[in-house]
Amino acid sequence: MERDPAVDAYISGLDGQEHSTLVAWRERCLGLPDSFVEGVRFGMPCYSREGEPELAFAAQKRHLALYLMRVDVMAAYRDRLEGYSMGKGCIRFPKQTPSDLELVGDLVDAVGAGRGPVC
Repeated sequence: MERDPAVDAYISGLDGQEHSTLVAWRERCLGLPDSFVEGVRFGMPCYSREGEPELAFAAQKRHLALYLMRVDVMAAYRDRLEGYSMGKGCIRFPKQTPSDLELVGDLVDAVGAGRGPVC
């Protein structure tokens, strides 16, 4: 997958833990199958397949957010996501602490492994 300069710019504008966490998340996302395209949509780094966004992330005011637009992946990982602040397709990680990179990697891998309904 080609790196999008707009994603470079988004991440380079961050400091400290935010920057290092989103660099790590991006590296995992860049391992998605070649059918995915990296870009900025909705003002945040986004990974789309056939024009349909399936995964995104952002630095928010109070947390780092991983957006899973795949309903099936959210459902499959519901037990491992227990204890996290979540929305319909959003998992919120505290800014001050490193995120669970194993969990994030597993979520990214699950998105890339198959297709499912997008919310």
